[in-house]
Amino acid sequence: MKFTDEELKKLPSLDGLEHINIYSKAHTELGRSLSNFANSPFKHTDYGMFMSVEAFWYWLKTDKKFPYLKDLYGYHAKKEGKRMVDMVRSENPEYYDNLPNTDAFQNEIKTALRLKLKQNKDILTNLVSTDLPLLHYYYYGNSDNAKVHMVTQYDWITDELELLRKLTKEVLDAKKEKINKES
Repeated sequence: MKFTDEELKKLPSLDGLEHINIYSKAHTELGRSLSNFANSPFKHTDYGMFMSVEAFWYWLKTDKKFPYLKDLYGYHAKKEGKRMVDMVRSENPEYYDNLPNTDAFQNEIKTALRLKLKQNKDILTNLVSTDLPLLHYYYYGNSDNAKVHMVTQYDWITDELELLRKLTKEVLDAKKEKINKES
């Protein structure tokens, strides 16, 4: 989606009305809970427990070298994760800089998103209860006159969440239809 500068400035004031912003400082509970920062514990079948997708992201990005990252969420997960990435980047800078652009990394994060929603039913319920489009942007300043930055390099995350919402709605609709036929 392309926005003019004027449209960008208005986005924060429309969060929850015309769209859901996936951001730790979003106006909606749903937007905050969909953020990778959210304290939304999930258990990965291969890797164990994580307190957030952000923790999982940096644990992967540091080549699974720092188990304590699994216990973090919010800005602390990002700050500590970046610190660990900076520490190990000297070993192979290209690996760390290109990792988020690889299919393997993206597939791992998509799996984590699915597990997060599956294991945090309240988030999934809130997600399927709305048809508002999902956007991902940061803003600085107050919501009436904000400086907005669209986060387009991770559109694949927003696309995955939209897909999970669609598939979940299809399953729920099929269940309702089956119950109605049986009645």
